[in-house]
Amino acid sequence: MRKIKYAIIFFLIFGLQLCYAKPSISTFSIRKSGTHMLTRLLELLEIPHRLNHLLYLDEFNEFLANPNLKGIVLIRDPRDVCVSSVFWHSPPRGIQGGLPLNEKDMQHLDPDQLNIWNESSFEKRLSIMIGHNFPLPYSQVNLEYELAKKALKNNNFFLIRFEDLVGERGGGSDEKQYSTIKKLLLFLKMDIPEEKIKFAMNQLYGSSLSFRKGIIGDWKNYFTSEHIALFKKKMNHTLLEWNYEDKWDWD
Repeated sequence: MRKIKYAIIFFLIFGLQLCYAKPSISTFSIRKSGTHMLTRLLELLEIPHRLNHLLYLDEFNEFLANPNLKGIVLIRDPRDVCVSSVFWHSPPRGIQGGLPLNEKDMQHLDPDQLNIWNESSFEKRLSIMIGHNFPLPYSQVNLEYELAKKALKNNNFFLIRFEDLVGERGGGSDEKQYSTIKKLLLFLKMDIPEEKIKFAMNQLYGSSLSFRKGIIGDWKNYFTSEHIALFKKKMNHTLLEWNYEDKWDWD
């Protein structure tokens, strides 16, 4: 009887530890690269995880130091990241009216910078974002890709591109989306039923409050010739390094 009692206590304690333990899987995304889409996928597949951006260095370094933890790195065409970031930091946010800039947003800028940002046109803000003229999170996009590169030197990190995950409704392909999910599950060593994968794919697109367009190549609707010239000066090496273009003069 006593052994049974101890066994029950043991399994109760073990179960509680499982419930409250930190998940061993975490996402590390470049901002505005589809973070919530990836999170939604993992939720639909019932995969416990932690949500992070690459700039959260404490969490990032924990995964770099521990090969038993698994990190998922999400990237996107940096041109689309720049455009989406400007929309996110420009009131009103989102396609449903969104939110004005709040104190958390404003704390990164000094009063002069905040005035410049608020008084600038969308085109000027996009130049600020591309030119790395302001502190994070209003600029410095290159840094995030450097952190992604650092992560992917380790075997416990897996790369996903927004363009491969977004599916046909976002300008990609459902075949690529399915293939990407299957490769992710192989990396995580998880066996998920096919019907659950197909259900997740059908529910994935446009499932976030921060969703605006979620399409590939939206930068073409906003980049002027001046933006292209500035991007080539400041960020072309990032574009080429991550194979979003295969030549310097991509325009």
